[in-house]
Amino acid sequence: MLPRGIARKIFLGYVLPLIVLLVAGLLVPVFLWGFAGRYRGEFAARKELASRVEVLMHAAEDVAKAERSFQRFKDPTFRAAQSQARYIYRTRHQEISAWFDDHPAPKLRDSWATAHAAFLAWDRKANRTEAGFAPVAAAMERLNRQVIQERERYEPLYVTADTIRIVALVLFPLGALVSALSIGRSIARSITEPLEELVATVERLERREITSKDLPDAGDRDDEVGELWQALQRMAETVTERETTLEARSEALATTGRRLESVLNATNDGVALLSREGRFLLVNPRFAGFFGMEPEDLLDQSFARMGPRLLSLFKAGDQEPARLRLREVLRDTEHVAEETFSLARPFPRVLRFFSAPVRTEGTLIGRIVVLRDVTRETEADRLKSEFASTVSHELRTPLTAIHGNVALLLSEKPGTLTEDQREFLTLTQISVQRLTELITEMLDLSKLESAGLQMAREPVECGPLARQLVRTMEEQARARSITLSLMVPEGLPAVLGDRDRIAQVLMNLISNALKYTPTEGKVIVRLSAEQAQLVVRVSDTGIGLTSEDRTQLFAKFFRADNSTTRRVGGTGLGLVISKAIVEKLGGTIWVESTPGIGSTFAFTLPLLRESTEEERQAAALAPARVPGPRRFLLLIHDQTAVLHRLNHALSQQGMILSAAAVPAEALRRTRDLRPDALLIPPFTTAFDAFQLIRNLRTDPATERTTVLLYGLRARGNTFEFRDTLALAAPERLSSALAQLTTDEPARNRPVVVVGEEAFFHAVQELWQRQRLSPLLWCKSSDELVGKVGPLCPLIIIYDTQNQDARALGSFAQPLRERHINQRIVWLFVGEFGSRTRLLVPHGAGAVPLDRAATTIQEAIVAAI
Repeated sequence: MLPRGIARKIFLGYVLPLIVLLVAGLLVPVFLWGFAGRYRGEFAARKELASRVEVLMHAAEDVAKAERSFQRFKDPTFRAAQSQARYIYRTRHQEISAWFDDHPAPKLRDSWATAHAAFLAWDRKANRTEAGFAPVAAAMERLNRQVIQERERYEPLYVTADTIRIVALVLFPLGALVSALSIGRSIARSITEPLEELVATVERLERREITSKDLPDAGDRDDEVGELWQALQRMAETVTERETTLEARSEALATTGRRLESVLNATNDGVALLSREGRFLLVNPRFAGFFGMEPEDLLDQSFARMGPRLLSLFKAGDQEPARLRLREVLRDTEHVAEETFSLARPFPRVLRFFSAPVRTEGTLIGRIVVLRDVTRETEADRLKSEFASTVSHELRTPLTAIHGNVALLLSEKPGTLTEDQREFLTLTQISVQRLTELITEMLDLSKLESAGLQMAREPVECGPLARQLVRTMEEQARARSITLSLMVPEGLPAVLGDRDRIAQVLMNLISNALKYTPTEGKVIVRLSAEQAQLVVRVSDTGIGLTSEDRTQLFAKFFRADNSTTRRVGGTGLGLVISKAIVEKLGGTIWVESTPGIGSTFAFTLPLLRESTEEERQAAALAPARVPGPRRFLLLIHDQTAVLHRLNHALSQQGMILSAAAVPAEALRRTRDLRPDALLIPPFTTAFDAFQLIRNLRTDPATERTTVLLYGLRARGNTFEFRDTLALAAPERLSSALAQLTTDEPARNRPVVVVGEEAFFHAVQELWQRQRLSPLLWCKSSDELVGKVGPLCPLIIIYDTQNQDARALGSFAQPLRERHINQRIVWLFVGEFGSRTRLLVPHGAGAVPLDRAATTIQEAIVAAI
């Protein structure tokens, strides 16, 4: 069965020309050639017969002549000539006889037989006279004449046969070729013409000269072209619908873009977008206006070209810091920066500078730079501080007079007082004292904010200072039946700071603890040296704080809303001042609290270290930085806000930083950048931290990279690295369990084992404290929520080999927030390599974020 449509036409386009070429160009010429050759052969045969008959006739005449000559001259030579003539006659006779056998010609054969019979009859006679030869000659002449007539009859056919041969050889093949080409062209045109028409229609459709409704109908075509026409119509309709949709979307996007551009142009902040190569892709008028330019002056210009011109407009003291900060931002694509600089020209301004990378679907497209004019806010803060300072100074004079006069009256030197008078004066004296304290606190806060409060930098022995303060507060504690105790280790190193301000902070914390601790309660002051820092903790068994109160505790004038705070009273400035003092002295302050159980306020101060003369000179000349070589770190975390906070804090401490939020990016950056160490958190929900470590160890390019595991938790307005992590290889599980330190008592807190059953049994055999802490087995991380629930585990022993740590991260984050004041030890068991360490070793205590560089430096050295 022949195929249909174009396929059939293509098939016929090959077959028909081939048939024409075979039949008209080959078979017909062969037939005509054979037909013409037949007549040519007949003509040649009769021509040959005429020649032989003529020779036969001459031979017969030669025999007769030789006979006459012999009879006349009796010469034997004539007999020999006669014999030769007879031989020729016989030979031609045989040839003619053979010719008639091949070419039947009855009339000629009869004439030849008659002539031959006449010759034989004459030749047998004894007396062969010339008169007797006359019948022979006549018969021979008659035969010759008939043969010539037969040859002449075939001669026109011979000419015609030659013409036919020429026609068969030339004209028929040429005609067949032309016919085949015509047939092929006709079939090809029947295929190409619809396609050309289709192409022309598509081009017109592309030029929008016609629409899908104007497309010609496919008609009755049932071939592939017809199907193509139908497909084109469907496609054109679909394209038209999509064009309409896209035009609507494009218009909506254009409207949104115009609105965004209008918003961007109307915003009071200067906004610019830099490409990855550092060219200005977008600049709003406010940004250019800060520098006295137009947006067109900056667009498409490189920052390398325009940067010096822009920096020249800053104040002299801010030009170099701004240049260094901008260079750091442009070099590190992950860096987030926030600084304050001052412009000198064209108008003096104080600008808040912010810069962060901009990504689209994970691809970096550039960096945004935002400049906010904070001149008014800065001036308002300055005026506010000056006003508070002025008012406080002005209020102190009358308050001093009032306080003195009230004290004089209470001394009864002017005269004896009645009980009511003494009561009223006593209340007045208490109010004056509280107002004086408030004014003093406002003055201190004003000076701290305006950098007007000078801090001494001298060695301070905090142990004796704490003993003195505790003795001062003991009377107040006994009056409320509160036990106030102090714990100071022997040989406590000194700190570098201001004795009076440290005493102010410690006095404030002890006073608050006594205020908010009920009768028969306890207040404990602990001092300890931990990792080059002095840690002071003031713990109480008071009312405690909720998580909401803890987040606002260090805000100005904030006081928790409960009956105790309303009864005790206060300004809400003491903790704000304490935080400012501690931070100015290079420390951090935070609170740990549980409602109804108590609170612990803690702060750190840097310990004093004896330095050589060369170190003091170098420190005087060089900027402050972390001890040891400047390290290059790769930070990894699934929360961008945490990355920004880590980046900012560690860069301020002299570290060089890059960041990654996904494992693939972390692996690529590790191979390309070769950092000194990677900081990886185990509690992530976006990726498996332990699988990332295994991938690092299996790649020859990264197998020797130092990896530091860290746990970061919020403490008030800051962060710290907690001592809740431990690592162990499977073969060292027994010693790791023996070395774990936990909070006691822990009778009701379970030990959770996450891993296969064999792993659980191994831990069960090694665990020696089952009677105090029951073991709870979870086969996988997904079972943690269902089995552990609201419980607070004492220890979580986690087999990293066959688990997905992402489920662990989903469980750990709410668990740590729910039990923020409880210490949970996480023991991770697996093969991590010798260069995988904990940033904070188990049992080493918490490390504030703004003091993390030293800890990181020590951890890298230990891993190397």
